[in-house]
Amino acid sequence: DLLETALEADLEPTPPTLRAMIPVPEPPSGAVVTEGRTRSWPTALWALLLVVGAGVAGYLATRSTTPEPRPVDLIAAAADDAPRADVLLRTDEVAVAERFALDHVGWRVAVPQIDGMTLAGVGVREVVPGVAVPVFVYQNRTERATLYGFDYHLLDQTSTRLRLDRDVFDQIEDDRHYEVHDLGSTSAILWRDRDDILVLVTRGDANDLRL
Repeated sequence: DLLETALEADLEPTPPTLRAMIPVPEPPSGAVVTEGRTRSWPTALWALLLVVGAGVAGYLATRSTTPEPRPVDLIAAAADDAPRADVLLRTDEVAVAERFALDHVGWRVAVPQIDGMTLAGVGVREVVPGVAVPVFVYQNRTERATLYGFDYHLLDQTSTRLRLDRDVFDQIEDDRHYEVHDLGSTSAILWRDRDDILVLVTRGDANDLRL
């Protein structure tokens, strides 16, 4: 300590002119100079955050303003599809048609007899996107009728896509009740057979059909 004190007393501080002549070493190439302040974020990063934020806000706004699709009335769906319905298997045998429906949609539909008309065949129709049901085509010399088979389990599973009004449900609780709907150019008759809900669409008057 005594030696350090003596040296400090003998050595004079470096004159300012000499300090200016002493070169300050440059940092090596590629070295990062640390400054004594917080560095701001790059402009490109702020622009990216703004773009992402705007995209998220637009997505949320779209989700909040786009209404969910409403379920389609079961009777209207059948009536709309009936003119385009075709058979995949031509048969006049009820047992064959029932077996086809069981193999293709997973449940057996009790195919009815219609006085004055003959079963012409059976097929499968997608009445609304993602909902396929069995369809049975009847005909005589002048008329054609198309029968659609639904059941309660299917309606429970597809309640966001297909619906049946509560008052119609109440009407067909009695399986001897036939619900007739005038749809303008066509008419439909609806009834229940155990768990099956059957909709028969015809261009004539559904009241004239004898089931």
